[in-house]
Amino acid sequence: MIFLKRIFIFFFLVILMLSCNAQNKQQKWIEDIEYIQEELPQKQKDFYKLIDSTDFTHNIETLKTNLDKLKDYEILFELQRIIAGMNVAHNTLRFPYTKYLSRLPIEVAIFDDGVFITNAKKGLKKNIGQKVISINNIPIDTINNKLSCLIPHENDYWLNHKLPELIKNPFALDYMNIGDHDDTFNFHFDNGVDLSVKKRFFPIKKEKPKKTPIYLKNTLDNYWFEMVNDSLFFIQYNHCRELKKYSIVEFVKDISEVLEISNPSTLIIDLRHNSGGNSGVIKPLIEYLISNDFFNSKKIYACIGRNTFSSGKINALNFCRNGAILIGEPTGGSPISYGEVANFKLPNSKSRVQYSIKFFNLRNCENKYFKNGTNTIEPHIRIPVYSTDYFDDKDKILEYIINDN
Repeated sequence: MIFLKRIFIFFFLVILMLSCNAQNKQQKWIEDIEYIQEELPQKQKDFYKLIDSTDFTHNIETLKTNLDKLKDYEILFELQRIIAGMNVAHNTLRFPYTKYLSRLPIEVAIFDDGVFITNAKKGLKKNIGQKVISINNIPIDTINNKLSCLIPHENDYWLNHKLPELIKNPFALDYMNIGDHDDTFNFHFDNGVDLSVKKRFFPIKKEKPKKTPIYLKNTLDNYWFEMVNDSLFFIQYNHCRELKKYSIVEFVKDISEVLEISNPSTLIIDLRHNSGGNSGVIKPLIEYLISNDFFNSKKIYACIGRNTFSSGKINALNFCRNGAILIGEPTGGSPISYGEVANFKLPNSKSRVQYSIKFFNLRNCENKYFKNGTNTIEPHIRIPVYSTDYFDDKDKILEYIINDN
């Protein structure tokens, strides 16, 4: 009898402890949620122009009410969905837990002709190049539409740039009820083949292309240049950040020395990978090109695309203003947008909320470069991005410029 009493007391204490832990955990989440509710409207520029106050309060209170039904990652995605509702591409919630960085063992990209597998772990390489039709019998277009509410964006080009990150994120798929109970994700391809995968933590080693197109050669370098041929000089500007060991002034000096000797008729400024930083870093290059009358004496192209964003977008506009021909895709960055970001940390989860403190209306001061009502910078020459070109290691933009040169 005494033994049974002890067992009862033990289980009672265990249940009490679990209940206290659950209540303590919920209270910590409530503190984080209320911190956002208090801080974000004060810190975000024009907060209540971007989101209806009634909707914001309703979403916050609903989340607090449903905490006992949600897992930690679901709470984080709920907060991200609320932040994404402002439609400010710079704003986001940075998750603190590394376990939520686990991925499916594949990489995908969105092209003008659909969603394709672009990389996979060893043993799945044969699936590279396959077009995705559905995941767990849900059409890929439906999945993209579901996931879009988690991505702060101002146009579809930035959305298509960011969607692949969530398509390979098992937690995001589970949050949208796309996952399976055993963490299995079944990809169906247009050729009738199926691929079942489970989540993994380790990154996938990138496949080296048979022949690397010039625009993919040094994407991690902030800036670099190369002569393509006797008449074509290529400059790639990937990050609006100056290198301590190789200043932008030194970079421009090296460019000037090559140009004096080679005297090419055409210059390419590639901004396709440039998602921002300090927009003023590139100023010495633009001043050099202006002072040497290159915008009048040479043909200058500025390559743009869906990842041309923030200060990268501003730089593209500066080249355009001076006479460069914009070529490629429309930009992921909008001419009317909020930027110059700051952030604050939530007290318990340690998540970081990124917000914007300035409003930029580039369309007002440079309206001749934009179509009426557009939320992107349109290129003068539009070059579609097809999967066949990517997998054949072709750069249609460079091909166009060479043929036009």
